[in-house]
Amino acid sequence: MSYPRHPRSGTLLLSMLIGLTWSSTAKPQQLTHLGPIIFETESTYSSIRVRKKGSVNTLIFVRDSGREVGETQIDLKHPERLLIPYTRSMFASYLFRPDPRRVLIVGLGGGAMVHFLRHHAPTVIIDAVEIDPTVVAIADRFFSMQADTNTTIHTQDAFDFFTTPKHQYDVIFMDAFLKPTSQTDTTGAPTRLKTQDFLRSLEPHLTPDGVVVFNLNHHNALRNDVQTIRSAFQQTHVFRVPKSRNLIVVARLKNDPITRSTLRKRGRSLDHRFEAGFSFQALARMLTPTPSTLRP
Repeated sequence: MSYPRHPRSGTLLLSMLIGLTWSSTAKPQQLTHLGPIIFETESTYSSIRVRKKGSVNTLIFVRDSGREVGETQIDLKHPERLLIPYTRSMFASYLFRPDPRRVLIVGLGGGAMVHFLRHHAPTVIIDAVEIDPTVVAIADRFFSMQADTNTTIHTQDAFDFFTTPKHQYDVIFMDAFLKPTSQTDTTGAPTRLKTQDFLRSLEPHLTPDGVVVFNLNHHNALRNDVQTIRSAFQQTHVFRVPKSRNLIVVARLKNDPITRSTLRKRGRSLDHRFEAGFSFQALARMLTPTPSTLRP
């Protein structure tokens, strides 16, 4: 993912990469500034490392080239703090659903988003789906991520998880990435989770006012990804993530246009409500002009 930076510090144009792709320009492309390696292993899906610097642990996927890709970063003294720009931007969901009761996170990683929700919205019921049991074990051991009364961790392929509706969610966060293969795009996003048919199949899993939040990473077909989401939902809202190679897309079933000024007002209200360490109003300003039904 990336090192801490306040979202007011600027924006980046339409170019991004896996969840946050830290990569050094030096060779080898290793994130040594994040501390020494304290654990590494091979799973069925990825080569995985954990680096540690002070109280901050970083979950890293290693590509075949040796390049390190940051996936999660958590300060164990303050696990509720979102250190990664794109994870903060995923909570643009609050601009559309300010009081979610049940959420689904597809792609657990080290559990940064779960920690945030547990701290700031302790009554929210959380389901998290992670295909890799090794990642689940590492999240437990190095990132203090365990199931609890309101949090259930499902070690399962997300495609299979969605086969039968279990609950309806106010928010579904789509943040699943694997080692790039023939079954993923070049950033590691599983291709069968990106089709129009799959996206339309999410409707039974959503409440009537529910939203789906997508973390999209820069690659040659990024525009196609955005267009596929637009074709599957009534409304889409695209946010640029500062200092990262990510786009966040919030997709909605309801066809009720919402103005930029309304989103900014909601952001101000959320800033008064939360002490989140970032500004929801700043998130609202990161909304990009799109051919969606957003009114000017």
